[in-house]
Amino acid sequence: GHIGRIKIKEQKSVSNYAKAANWYRKAGEAGYSIAMYNLGLLYNKGRIGRIEIKGQESVPDYAEAARLYEVAAAEDFPEAMNNLGCLYKKGHIGLIEREGQDPVPDYAEAARLFRAAAAKGLPEAMNNLGILYEQGHIGRIKIKEQKSVSNYAEAASWYRKAIKRGDFRDSYALLNLERLSRAGCI
Repeated sequence: GHIGRIKIKEQKSVSNYAKAANWYRKAGEAGYSIAMYNLGLLYNKGRIGRIEIKGQESVPDYAEAARLYEVAAAEDFPEAMNNLGCLYKKGHIGLIEREGQDPVPDYAEAARLFRAAAAKGLPEAMNNLGILYEQGHIGRIKIKEQKSVSNYAEAASWYRKAIKRGDFRDSYALLNLERLSRAGCI
């Protein structure tokens, strides 16, 4: 928001995303992984590069956002790993085809990326891992021959790790942990 802002005909200023994208691209080409991450954010949020779909609203170019996050993630940038994991978790990229059924998000790949970012100390990634466990997308516990349940203990463990980092901005992990506790899951 504070760079690349323009004023349009006496209206309040708006971000000049195209100009910002140009500078991010140049910085990224010079080796700054944070610039590739920020450029990925612009694509992910649909600020630039929206894809037109006939008869529908345009959508963000998630594939390009993913490509840019991958570049930054390869340079060990944890926020890029986390955001790339979110794209997988939400099914924006990497859907798994299943015969006779709708495709599903690649939760295993999302978890791998969240783990990598969590290993770098990113509390948002720790919280996201907790969510995957809580919702039963990964780590389900088999209780009967045909039945399994979410691993709430593992979810709570990840939420606690995020809370212990002490810098988790919105305290989502604390709210998630409290919800599990009130529901009697832990």
